[in-house]
Amino acid sequence: MAGRSTGVCLRMRVTFVTSGLETGGAESFLLRLLPEMRAFGVQPSIVSLRSAGTIGPMLQARSVSVLALGMPAPMSVVFGLHRLAREVQAWRPALLHGWMYHGNLAASAVAAGTRLPVVWGIRQSLGRESRDRWLTRRVIEAGALLSKTAALIVYNSAEAKSQHETNGYAAKRGAVMLNGFDTEEFRPDRARAQDARRRLGIGPDTPVVGLVARFHPIKDHTTFALAAAKVRKRFPDAVFLLIGQGVDGKNVELGRLIDELGLVDVFRALNPHPDQYTWWSNRGQAWANNVGWRLDYHLATPGIAAKARREHIFLEQRFSDHAPLVIDYDFKL
Repeated sequence: MAGRSTGVCLRMRVTFVTSGLETGGAESFLLRLLPEMRAFGVQPSIVSLRSAGTIGPMLQARSVSVLALGMPAPMSVVFGLHRLAREVQAWRPALLHGWMYHGNLAASAVAAGTRLPVVWGIRQSLGRESRDRWLTRRVIEAGALLSKTAALIVYNSAEAKSQHETNGYAAKRGAVMLNGFDTEEFRPDRARAQDARRRLGIGPDTPVVGLVARFHPIKDHTTFALAAAKVRKRFPDAVFLLIGQGVDGKNVELGRLIDELGLVDVFRALNPHPDQYTWWSNRGQAWANNVGWRLDYHLATPGIAAKARREHIFLEQRFSDHAPLVIDYDFKL
């Protein structure tokens, strides 16, 4: 695919192989990284082992070639790798860059027997305990055995590098490239903040503390909840928001933790009915069939929760995969 006119000759082709392109930190980083590579004379393309997800169309809009192999089922792996090999042969990149564990192994598998160099991208630390799926844990272990096939392993933190090398990843291949953030894009915006508060039913001066992360030991929801319990003693009007995959009414462990700390799931207290969701996958007809998760919460102390009068999931307009969760409180401001 022809790139945008940048005034730079695109002399080097690099193909990224990623586990998937759903909404997530590692995937969103690709959205920032790949289009910017053109300024350095690199023409990027990307192959997702699963779907194009939410990030794929946005990359395509930025003139990045995207191919989705659709490989969630184990039986499709052989066919998917064969197709990946054909596409790599057609694109003729100078470098294969794996992205996340499954993408790393797929890149090395396709490059085996060729002179094509492979770079691995590891985007997480391992933590003290793992709640990854059994297959993911085996893939991480396989990565340690095959890590010497990579010319370079790029970690996004020194901690991740140290942990993986302690677990058998090739130390001589490792390098750290820290995440970067555009401070012009990610900066305080009072108007947008007040609008978000209005849509969520939170007062303009109410203290708000949020954690946006999937439910995983690395994200440490336990420490957040413990801190929230201490904060509410000093600031009883504070509102705590949890947003992320696995942070929903089906999460028994999180629900038990919140109950023990005396926090109230305000929406559930007002609306105990099933099938009330705030997030839907872009796969299939999840939105149309209302097959989703309730990933967004209002957590409050019992005193604040008692002032909640109405709940509403705002479905009249779609802003993203998430829908705003609005709670009306009876406060005198």
